[in-house]
Amino acid sequence: MISAVAAIAPLCIVGVALTATSWWEGLIIATGLLLALGVLREWNLDGYPRRAVFALMFTGANWLVGALTTSSPINFVPFALVGVLLLARLPNRKLLSVVAFSLGVALMGATALLTHPPAWSLASAYVVLPAVGTLFVACVIIASEQAWLIVRRLKRAQGTEAELATARERVRFAGDLHDIQGHSLHVIKLKTAHAQTMVRTDPDRADAELVEIRQLVDDAIAKTRELAYARHELNLATELENATRICEATGIAVEAHHDPGNRAVAHPLLAQVLREATTNLLRHARPTIVSITTSPTRLEIANDGVTAEPAGEPDLRGLARLRDRVETTGGSLRITRTPGHFASPRTSPPGAPLTHRCRPPTTTGGVMTGDDPIRIVLADDENLLRAALASLLPLDGTITVVAQPENGADAVDVTLRHRPDVLVIDLEMPGMNGLEAVTAITDERPGQTVLMLTRHARPGVLRRALKLGVQGFMSKSADPEEIVGVVHELHAGRRWIAYEVLEASVVDDCPLTDRELDTLLETREGYSVRHIARRLHLAPGTVRNYLSSAMQKTGTRTRHDAARLARERGWL
Repeated sequence: MISAVAAIAPLCIVGVALTATSWWEGLIIATGLLLALGVLREWNLDGYPRRAVFALMFTGANWLVGALTTSSPINFVPFALVGVLLLARLPNRKLLSVVAFSLGVALMGATALLTHPPAWSLASAYVVLPAVGTLFVACVIIASEQAWLIVRRLKRAQGTEAELATARERVRFAGDLHDIQGHSLHVIKLKTAHAQTMVRTDPDRADAELVEIRQLVDDAIAKTRELAYARHELNLATELENATRICEATGIAVEAHHDPGNRAVAHPLLAQVLREATTNLLRHARPTIVSITTSPTRLEIANDGVTAEPAGEPDLRGLARLRDRVETTGGSLRITRTPGHFASPRTSPPGAPLTHRCRPPTTTGGVMTGDDPIRIVLADDENLLRAALASLLPLDGTITVVAQPENGADAVDVTLRHRPDVLVIDLEMPGMNGLEAVTAITDERPGQTVLMLTRHARPGVLRRALKLGVQGFMSKSADPEEIVGVVHELHAGRRWIAYEVLEASVVDDCPLTDRELDTLLETREGYSVRHIARRLHLAPGTVRNYLSSAMQKTGTRTRHDAARLARERGWL
């Protein structure tokens, strides 16, 4: 309604200045105008504010008194504004109602002729002018309403177009996923039937079939993961931001320096090396300070962490696979150790060299001593998966499952009661999710080691989990042998983040803060503002502020729309 205010407000100001005979008359007229403008400001296409009825009564009485006392002929303007706004809500016969209302305003103004001698000037000021002025106000309001309707239809059309584009993308994704999974499952079905017939007659052949079935499953998982993450293109700036956020979430101080140079586009391998180096830092080192220096042709990472590698060049792990690719492009990748203290970056020779330095080891990673198996609690709401893992993880004799809760609340209870060496917990569970359960557990038992499993490593989730002190993060599609190995790593005091999880969570375009995400997550669960405040230990007003900020950042009208959008974008 900015257009309506812009059209009417200047005339009102001029009218008050010209017709008010005393300061109190001007104050009364100004009060009515402020009420009308307040209603106008809160007006929308879906209804009018509750105060509109009070404003209509006040401005109507003000106009009637003004007409009886002939204090000011423009006292009708606030009354006309509020009245026309209410009439604009009528579903039909709007024009007839506006005309009738204009005659009513003129009739109220005609009371001036009852208390003063009739005259053409008086009639024109208190009868003709209010009638014409009310019609003018009605034209402005109705024109503004039509403009708003057009704008809203355009926004809805844009929203519908975006939803259709999303639907088309989902259909395409579903088709590709069906091609991958359908073919694999069909072949697996045939091979399983074949293996079943040979279990007793030819066990070796049946075992070979089972090996091929497992390879097919691994291949299908890899192709599905590639399909899901193919749209995330590696970018050095994004990787640098993500590395900084993840390191800071684990309490590591980060010094990031970027030299844009001639603003050339950085080679994608730099971003991949940065991602791999970040993963190695979180897995194998325990740095307190990390320095990252980047340019379009150079990447250098230095840290003061410790490692269990022997003297000499440390194990490159995933970086080793990138060395040949870097050298093929004319660059070089080196890992060096600077004794004593944190090593500052130094100028590298030509050829886009990549340097990753670490402090020489001062301690070695802990190992499990004695013959006692590692005691774990396995929390997951998927019964089949939980039962399968509970059967497979203890097979090598180094792990024992002491409890298998199926929801977050039970996970908190059994973990605090059994006090396991490692808690293996699903991220997404009904009711209390994995993050909420870990929060409740670490409040009571800060030293609890946690391995979190997830199918969807959504942007921001990894960072929030690390802030809670989660030491391990893996995909639920990982092989049981991998999970066993990671449990041992965590029990030895190290941290582990799976490559696929880090890859899935690298694109963090979420504009919302953690608290805003918390309130939207509670909104998605169906809680009211008061219940959200109690669950998050916040004041209701603070919750409303967070929700309002989230709605503004997401461009949505309601908190439920903001929660839905955040879920679709992968922020929750």
